[in-house]
Amino acid sequence: MAFNPKLTGSFYTSNNIAEYLVNWSIRSTKDILLEPCFGDGAFLDAILNNPILQSINQIYAVEIREEPFKKYVQKSELLPQNCFYKDFLHVDPFAVDAVIGNPPYVRLRNLKNFDCNQYIQAIEILNNKGIKISTNASVWVAFILHSMHFLKKGGRLAFVLPFEATYVKYAMPLWKYLGDNFNEINVARIHEDIFPEVDVETILFMADGFGGKTESVNYVLCNNKDDLFNDHHIKKVSINIDSIVKGNKPFVFEILNRDQQLLLNKLKIQGLISSINKDCRFKIGYVSAAKDYFHPSDEVIGKFNLPKTNFIGSVCNAKQLSSTGLYLYPQEEYSKLYYPIDITDYDLKYIQYGELLSIDKRYKCTKRNPWYITPNIEIPDIVATVFGEMPKLLINKGKFAASNSLLCGFIQNPNVTPENLACRWYNSLTLLSIELQIHSLGGGVLVLIPGEVGALYIPDTGCFYDYKHIRTIESCLKSQKVGLSYEAGDYYILQKFLKINTEQLNLIRDAIDTLRWWRNPIYRKHGSETKSLFAKA
Repeated sequence: MAFNPKLTGSFYTSNNIAEYLVNWSIRSTKDILLEPCFGDGAFLDAILNNPILQSINQIYAVEIREEPFKKYVQKSELLPQNCFYKDFLHVDPFAVDAVIGNPPYVRLRNLKNFDCNQYIQAIEILNNKGIKISTNASVWVAFILHSMHFLKKGGRLAFVLPFEATYVKYAMPLWKYLGDNFNEINVARIHEDIFPEVDVETILFMADGFGGKTESVNYVLCNNKDDLFNDHHIKKVSINIDSIVKGNKPFVFEILNRDQQLLLNKLKIQGLISSINKDCRFKIGYVSAAKDYFHPSDEVIGKFNLPKTNFIGSVCNAKQLSSTGLYLYPQEEYSKLYYPIDITDYDLKYIQYGELLSIDKRYKCTKRNPWYITPNIEIPDIVATVFGEMPKLLINKGKFAASNSLLCGFIQNPNVTPENLACRWYNSLTLLSIELQIHSLGGGVLVLIPGEVGALYIPDTGCFYDYKHIRTIESCLKSQKVGLSYEAGDYYILQKFLKINTEQLNLIRDAIDTLRWWRNPIYRKHGSETKSLFAKA
């Protein structure tokens, strides 16, 4: 089978990055070094070319895949007895001064499909450290923990890690553990792509002084690799580990300049922005398990003579909302969710048809009784799109159910109306909060999930909203001009109600542009400047 880097999480590191991390790691002529997953040998080449080390006996290498292992070991100067053709997580620890490399980024749940033993070993390592981990985690976490077993006192780790390491929930206990075991932790983020052939945003992670303790991380932002090598940074700041552990996403927040940070903090202190979770709870919609079967077309409904009473009006995906205004009205029709409560002879035939298609054998359906009833149907007050840097938030006047392709919002505050929440959503402050709190996929596309949406800060106007603002949002959304609906909110909510001046509004808009520039791989690959969402106010 052809090598697929996405399946193994194997993305090879550029030579100059490898050289930088190796030079940082080596402190003595007698240092013993370990590369736990050497792949094409970029780090080993940098180690072998480093003039400080006295002997190749000081270099150890591990690789799980046969082809790169044989190819590199045969051509290199490495001692065969120092090379391990096996899974690093199965290598018994021995004392080294530094572990250097680029661990796999593959999820543990995907790893389980390829090597059950490696999966079990990874879970055991995490559990032994008191870190409860789910199969959503990535194997790089296990690599870091296992690498620490090899370190002498004062030892070092130098890894290329995915940027998600700075914010994913499963990594939060790891940061605390790292702070409890190292004197110094350094993180460098470079705007230039380290892996230009794939959409994986990365950081350089360097932990020094094993056996010590620190409460902070030294964080450096650079435009490109040359700036990093020459210590020309955009920003250099200390981040409190406690802030990372609490999920505040400081590695994103610190991209903002001081004036932008001060403005956001001021708005929070003054109570002009507040957590959306205070007024509205978000969750994913229902999971049908077989979209086409549970949302049959009118032609299929007619063919089986399925009764109308066994359907619930629903919204199945964001495409159905492309030209919808602010309201989902009762007279509109998007999808019909098959929900047979009173089973007729016609329903029995359709259910048998589903079993003929093995719909009942699908994982989600096997957990149901009966298999054809979709559980957890709730009618939300608000429906929001999941993907994109300008998500749409719509008022569910028609009482539609919504699938898990969308977010469902349920208003918790009796003093807040859907109109009030919508007016507070469409503005630049919300967009800035989205950039700060919502994670992106590999291609830089933002994806809204309930926990992160609940952490958004949006303007707090009490019960107030402006009918002119509502009509403007409605008109913009129907015309598929979502950006104009947010721009209208800058006038009605930020400037008119919150009294934010022009200089402050430009600070907010510039902050959005800066965060987009860091997030979007187009700007990393081509070095182009981001186009502003809005003109200067």
